[in-house]
Amino acid sequence: MNNLLGYISLTGLLLSLVVIFYNRGYNRSNRFLGAYFFFASLYTLGLCVGMYGNSLLLTAVLGPNTLPFYYLIGPLSYLYVRSVVRDNPKLSRVDYLHFALFVIEVIGMIPWYVSSWEHKLSIATIIQSDNWSMPFLQMNLIPAQINFVIRPLQMIIYLSLQWHLIWKYRLTDHPNIPKDQLKTAGRWLIVFMGVNALWFVNTVLLVLHHLQYHTRSTFLAHTQGSLILAGFILIFLIAGLLLFPQILYGLPRISQVSDSGKIDIPRNPATAQTIKEIKPEKEGLKDLITRLPDLQTRLGLLMDQKKLYLDPDFSIHTLSAELRIPIHHLRYYFGQYLDMSFTVYKNRLRVEYVKKLIQYGENEKHSVEGLGHMAGFSSKSNFFSAFKLETGMSPLEYLRDVSKNVDPLS
Repeated sequence: MNNLLGYISLTGLLLSLVVIFYNRGYNRSNRFLGAYFFFASLYTLGLCVGMYGNSLLLTAVLGPNTLPFYYLIGPLSYLYVRSVVRDNPKLSRVDYLHFALFVIEVIGMIPWYVSSWEHKLSIATIIQSDNWSMPFLQMNLIPAQINFVIRPLQMIIYLSLQWHLIWKYRLTDHPNIPKDQLKTAGRWLIVFMGVNALWFVNTVLLVLHHLQYHTRSTFLAHTQGSLILAGFILIFLIAGLLLFPQILYGLPRISQVSDSGKIDIPRNPATAQTIKEIKPEKEGLKDLITRLPDLQTRLGLLMDQKKLYLDPDFSIHTLSAELRIPIHHLRYYFGQYLDMSFTVYKNRLRVEYVKKLIQYGENEKHSVEGLGHMAGFSSKSNFFSAFKLETGMSPLEYLRDVSKNVDPLS
C-alpha cells in the first residue's frame, strides 16, 4: 500500500508540473490552477509518503514540511474560479490577504525548519512509532489543535465562495462567449469544485481518524482507502485537463473590447466605405471598434493597413499587443473559429503576398528566395514548405504555371 501511495502522489505532482508548463499561450488564470495542483499534490505527497509511509528519512523531510501548503489550496482554487468567470486573472493588493494564513503557518514553522537534523529524526521516529500522539506533537508555534480547526474552516469558506461565484455569474448564457466553450468550461468548473469538495471531505475524515485512532497501525488499517482516494482525486482532475485541453481557454470574451482597446483607422480605399462616416480622432476609435462586427473584421483591417505579417518577427504576442486582446483569446479564436493555428494564418497571408508580388512582376526583379524574404519568411525552407502547403506546389512550380497562363500578346 505504501508503494502505491508513493506512486500515486508522485504522479499527481509530476502531472501538476505538466499543467503549469502546458499553460503557455492559454489563459493566465491557469497559473492559479497549476499552482493549486502542485501544492495540493505536494501536500498529499507529504501526507501519504512522509506521514504515513515507512521511510524515516521521507518522514523527516516531507512530513511536517508540507503541512503549511494546505493553506494555499483553498485560496488558489478560489482565485482560479474567480479569474475564469471574470476572465481577469489580475490580483489586487487586497487579494494577497488570501495567503495570510499560509504566511503565518510558515512563520510558525520556522523553529522546526531551523532545528537540527537529529531533532527532525526524533519527531519522525515518533510519527513512525505505533503509539503516536499526532495531534499533540509540537512542530509549530501554533498548537496542532488550533490548526486542526482552522484548516477545515478555511476550506469551507473558500468552497462556499466558489459556489457563490458560480451562482452569481450563472454560466448558462453570455453574448460574448462562444456557446460551446461556455458549456465546456462551465461543466469543468462544476466538476472541479465538486471533486475539490470531495478531496476536502476526504482530508477532513483523515483528521477525524487522527483523533479517533490512537495507534498508527489502527489508523492505517481504517484509512487506506481514504489515502489512496486523496491521490486519485488530483490525478483525475489533471487527466481531465490533458484529455480536454480546450478547458484551458477558460471563458474568453472574444467580442468584448476593453476601454483601453486600440486599433488605427485604415486608409485603404477598399475598406473606406465601411467607416467613411467615422472621424479619425482618438475619441472616435472606441466607436469604430464597437461598430466592427467581430474579431475577424478587426483582424482583417489591421492586416490590411499595417501588414504586420511582413515582419519576420511577427508573433501572436505582437498581434495581442496591437489588438489589445489577451493571447489565449487569440489562440482560441484561431483554433476554434478559424480552425487553424496562428502560424498557419500568418504564413497564409505571406503566401498571398508573394502571389501578389509575382502578379505585379516583382519576380523579374528579385529571386524566388528574395520574394519570400520580402513577404516575411525568415528562411528558404520555411518559405517553400509554407508555399507548398497553401498552393500544392513549390514557388518555382507556381512561377512556371503562371508563365504558361500569361497571354503573350497582353
